[in-house]
Amino acid sequence: MKKGKTLEQVKEQKTKNRARMKILYIFLALVLVLSGGYLLLTRYFIIKNINVSESEYYNARDIISASGLEIGESLFTCNDKKLEEQLYTLFPYISTIDVRKNLPHTIDITFEEQDGVMYLPVYRESYALSRDMKVLGKIKNDLNKTQIRTRGIERCIVGELVQLYDEEERELVKAIYNELCNAGVQEKTRIIDISDRFDIHFNYDNRFDVYIGDDELLDYKIKIFEKVIADFPEDSGKITINENGRAIINLDDY
Repeated sequence: MKKGKTLEQVKEQKTKNRARMKILYIFLALVLVLSGGYLLLTRYFIIKNINVSESEYYNARDIISASGLEIGESLFTCNDKKLEEQLYTLFPYISTIDVRKNLPHTIDITFEEQDGVMYLPVYRESYALSRDMKVLGKIKNDLNKTQIRTRGIERCIVGELVQLYDEEERELVKAIYNELCNAGVQEKTRIIDISDRFDIHFNYDNRFDVYIGDDELLDYKIKIFEKVIADFPEDSGKITINENGRAIINLDDY
């Protein structure tokens, strides 16, 4: 025979039931809020405009197509950081990029571009290189860029760092170019030749062939070269700078 519940047990049961109902109401309220939020995000905050910076190298339609963004989709399906990385890889001339949501209906894609400062002949093609040796794209031989001559090329893929015979060679080119930039003579440097890393030389302004041996005391040798061309602004010939900092100058007119 079942025993009846005491008053305390009845009260305890009612308290438990009220707690369960409270949890249920809170759950239902959360479902409604989340459902409403989802509908708001997907039905109201939709993409109606995609604005792209002006570009010297790329068509805005190509950038939008590569982004995967579509008019009419939710603004919040766009992962800003992931999209920035994707576009930076696909469009090598882009140096910095910023993707932002401009509520309620716009995506803004703004970026800055870098120009190639060097170029690398590969068989019958030439490829523009950035200052950090990133391959930017195919070009015609450009007299305003510095040609790089090396022992050999392992890999030259647009959007990637160029892979020369070994990694040290790439770093060597960067070091030489940076020192030329520090001296302010990079724009007139026509060729950097590291095909023999113990007989590095470069051509300046189609006037001087400059031999600096290896890369020891590189900054010091470039400073000596800078002083020589300041002393011979109109001349041409050959300059050899040895490890002792001595410059031997052979002018064409003498």
